[in-house]
Amino acid sequence: MIREIRLEQVAQKLDETLSEMEANQSPLIVVDKGKRKGALVPMEFFERWMAEREASFGYFDQLKTRAVRSSEAEVARDVEQAIREVRGASGR
Repeated sequence: MIREIRLEQVAQKLDETLSEMEANQSPLIVVDKGKRKGALVPMEFFERWMAEREASFGYFDQLKTRAVRSSEAEVARDVEQAIREVRGASGR
């Protein structure tokens, strides 16, 4: 379960807060004056997230290199055709 923690508590007891988070392996949401301001996450969670993010961006980079180059006119025609098809399918 993700727990909320006041910013003041984080500031006063950072070491204790990080130890608790690490022991529970659960993120903490930092709240200041009733508003969520940020999150503290265990390092393992952060590293996994960064690896997944890097893999996702790598996938998009591969798509860019394989993309067929089209002129603006060709793209505009394709978009117009797709709009007509969608509107035709929905009865508009």
